[in-house]
Amino acid sequence: MRATKLCLVCAALAALAVLWLPAAPLRAVDMGELYQTPEHCPRFAKPQFISRPLTVAYPGMEYNIRPAIKGGTYPYTFSLSKAPQGMNIDPAKGTVTWTPPDAEGKAFDVEIKVTDAAGRSATQAFSITVTRKLFFFVAPDGDDANPGTIDKPWKTVLRAADPPEGFTYPPGAVVVFRGGEYKVHRPSEKNKLGGNVVPISDRSPRYWLAYPGERPVIDLGWSGELQRAAHEEQKASGKLRGGGKEPSTQGYGHRFALVRGSDYFYMDGFEIKNACYYMFVMWDGRNTIHIRRCNLHHLWADWAENPSFIFTFAGERKGDFNAWGVRPKTTHYTNFVVQENYFHDRFYVRERGSHGGGMVFYTVHNAVVEDNVFERIFRGQCINDKDNGFGNTYRNNVMRGGFAISGQWNCDEIEVCHNYVEGEMRIGHQPGWLRNIWVHHNTIRGEVALMAGGTKVPEKLDEQAGDFSRANTADSAKAIREFPVERKLVHFYGNVLDAAGGEGRDANVVLRLPNNKNFAERWRYVRWDENLVDSEARIELLWNRFVDFSVMTAAGFDAHGARAKIDVDSEGRLPAGSDYAKKYGRFARPL
Repeated sequence: MRATKLCLVCAALAALAVLWLPAAPLRAVDMGELYQTPEHCPRFAKPQFISRPLTVAYPGMEYNIRPAIKGGTYPYTFSLSKAPQGMNIDPAKGTVTWTPPDAEGKAFDVEIKVTDAAGRSATQAFSITVTRKLFFFVAPDGDDANPGTIDKPWKTVLRAADPPEGFTYPPGAVVVFRGGEYKVHRPSEKNKLGGNVVPISDRSPRYWLAYPGERPVIDLGWSGELQRAAHEEQKASGKLRGGGKEPSTQGYGHRFALVRGSDYFYMDGFEIKNACYYMFVMWDGRNTIHIRRCNLHHLWADWAENPSFIFTFAGERKGDFNAWGVRPKTTHYTNFVVQENYFHDRFYVRERGSHGGGMVFYTVHNAVVEDNVFERIFRGQCINDKDNGFGNTYRNNVMRGGFAISGQWNCDEIEVCHNYVEGEMRIGHQPGWLRNIWVHHNTIRGEVALMAGGTKVPEKLDEQAGDFSRANTADSAKAIREFPVERKLVHFYGNVLDAAGGEGRDANVVLRLPNNKNFAERWRYVRWDENLVDSEARIELLWNRFVDFSVMTAAGFDAHGARAKIDVDSEGRLPAGSDYAKKYGRFARPL
């Protein structure tokens, strides 16, 4: 009996000892690994290259690449540890330029070094082979019967993308388009829709480049007139393709379709216009897609299914949707890079609602989306990381419209930083869960909604523990204030919230909060601190009750933040000489 008691005492002491031992970084029971900043997360702690370099160059034609970096502390500094004569690198962006000599078959060693603001570094070493053999050319005055050389180029986009039987590209082939307009014309199959589809498959070249200094323009051939005609035809025939209830042009083609074997697709320097529903659509997961320096515009959309310039249909997912914090086994789109593009004029023709937008991602892992501009994305988000996003970075984009992380099933380890959002920033909307979402050093001229819609939380609030019926009750504020910081899921810090002005009840609203128990239940999982908020900012307690920021301060939010009259320029820049510019917003450099 005594031995049993001693065992029980020893077990209790051991349990107490475990409680006092230092825990693994921010690990909480049943919640997985939690990190307050990306620098604390092992998969973000140091800068890392996620892009593949172009390893061939054409003699005398400018070589131009830019690496994509994830992790570490922005901004970065780039340098060349090893490079051939005449090669240069932009120290801020990492853009590498070089005019290769006429040295057929010769390889040149290169090593790029990136150093983050905290002094952490990474390198990428590769070699570039100068050759003519892997390069094929297309020009508006070419001929598809030509061999595709620089002197005798092909003529059409489809000859390059979908070569005739009997022709096989060598591994690593590069197709270079000269400046001018290319109208895509491919009729649909008999009794089917879907004409003007440019297929990217295992028979297509992996690298698509604009000739240096020239702008090839690919016209996919769709228009508002064609969309209206399609809608009228569906209504007249009674064959409504939008779930049988409304018109839809989802299956009408006029787009790029990345199908089987299209991994390692790279496109740089094109203008692409007049697409239907999607401009780039892909299925089943892909590895290393890189779209850079393109002008993508005029996309006509309707109905649902996320019509957008870039859309990734969900890869295979296996798991329990209701298991909070457990990522399903997923076929991801991995190392997806979108850099320096201009997305504009997406039209949405539907009687009600909104859907899709500029980019919509399902099951994307290790994406870097940076230095893009989005404008006139009507009735949709500029960017929406919608479902099963993991390890993605959205950095230094200008979005004249909304940004969202929807969390349809889940989103985990996502960094949103140094962007300008002229619209709504929505983190959480659909009935999935969020974890390790870091929203920092952005400038937002619009509204913020966090843990919104049907977002799941790990634990429900005990309604018997107090009065949580409204956002501004003392018990709601206490529940949030006393919740452990190490259990937070969404981290919102270093941002500028600029009241957009306006008239009526919505004037200067920067934050919309649920005015019921959802405020305490969900917002206790939010770390909101060290932000600069416009002194004229107001909050809407849903629905239609407008208050000042005291409801946030009472809950302990922004205890280390600031309030001031804010005036930012069209790119989100605080006035020169502002005392706040170094610490807050898109152009902040805290280190």
